[in-house]
Amino acid sequence: MEIRFSPEAEDTFLGIVLFIETNWNEKVADEFIDKAYKVITSISNNPYLYPKTNVPFVRKAFVTKQTSILYQVNNNYINILLFWDNRQEQQL
Repeated sequence: MEIRFSPEAEDTFLGIVLFIETNWNEKVADEFIDKAYKVITSISNNPYLYPKTNVPFVRKAFVTKQTSILYQVNNNYINILLFWDNRQEQQL
């Protein structure tokens, strides 16, 4: 199924990658990118694999212990809403 990134997803993904590069190094950032795209591929292949959240129609897939992908399954595509820092207080 086609994957689309919302503007917020693009911003939060880039922010996380830049944070990792700044605080660790490019290799660690590349490893995060690889993990994220493996999860995105699994979402594309099986959109209902990951659990629903408390927000209607939103699902949450873990990339790492610290980061999740929030997404919606639509009729013809999957919308990646944002990348979520799991250390934030609000639970989805």
